[in-house]
Amino acid sequence: MFFSAAVAALALLHSTADPQVPPPAPQSPAQQVDPTTLADVVVRGAAAEPEQLRSFVTEIGGGPPRRLMARWNRPICIGTVNARPEYAQPFIDHMARVAIDAGAAVDGPGCRANMLVIFTSNGKVTAEALAAGSPLSFIPPGQAGPRLTRADLDAFINSDRPVRWWHLSQDVSESTGNPVQMVTIYTADGEEVEVPQVVVDRMSRLGSGMRTDLQQGVIIVDTSRLGDTSTASLADYAAMVMLSQIDPGTQAAGFPSILSLFSRPVGSASLTEWDMAYLRSLYRTPPGRPSRRFQEREIAAGMEREFTRDPARPVGR
Repeated sequence: MFFSAAVAALALLHSTADPQVPPPAPQSPAQQVDPTTLADVVVRGAAAEPEQLRSFVTEIGGGPPRRLMARWNRPICIGTVNARPEYAQPFIDHMARVAIDAGAAVDGPGCRANMLVIFTSNGKVTAEALAAGSPLSFIPPGQAGPRLTRADLDAFINSDRPVRWWHLSQDVSESTGNPVQMVTIYTADGEEVEVPQVVVDRMSRLGSGMRTDLQQGVIIVDTSRLGDTSTASLADYAAMVMLSQIDPGTQAAGFPSILSLFSRPVGSASLTEWDMAYLRSLYRTPPGRPSRRFQEREIAAGMEREFTRDPARPVGR
């Protein structure tokens, strides 16, 4: 429903708009590459202190408050809208390679897209059209647990960033994958509180019995705001925000991360060892942790192990 509504809204929007556009802005001759390929990126190791890693994980993490950090627990199928085929397929392939390197599963050709990358010359107008065409696709009614709000959707629409994104996620039972049901309980003070009802195989203080799954997502690339951003940099950035619920307000200032691509000054124009260590740790860490803070500490510890295992090892695809 989410993507059928998205494509329908965009069909109306682009019926009087510019024709299909390539992902990047024009590049200088020294930067130009064959449009059928995107170069692989090899990044070098960087020193990392445990406290810095914890700060990085805490700063970039987004999604609904009090919810566990989400990841894909189903194959990702990436689709594009309003991009010429000679640009779209290499872009998708680049993002897919990053996903596989991180530990996520990627669906094959002909799959039904659950992650859509939309290229447009006006990101705000496109976001408005999507939200107006299918508001319940962005904030599904009756969804259990914490979720994004209308204020979050307004921020998504009104953002002036070159790239904006929105994920749908769901709390599910770790053992069955079924959506978690919420029940109302009353505290000793008589306050009504909704809590998740989860069936667990065994009791443990290290597990909650549930996880948060990414289910669908959309990334809007405003080509009028890309400046001289290269195709490879844009694909790296899109892959990073595809694979995890990144805080849309993060600048990643002071951290060696692709998430600083649109900051001033730019911290990195490609995926770094920090980025890949974060993604690998997110996808390796057991998902059913008792709290968001516990999960963040564990992901940071996993990043540290990545660096300690072989600090000289380049990360690339």
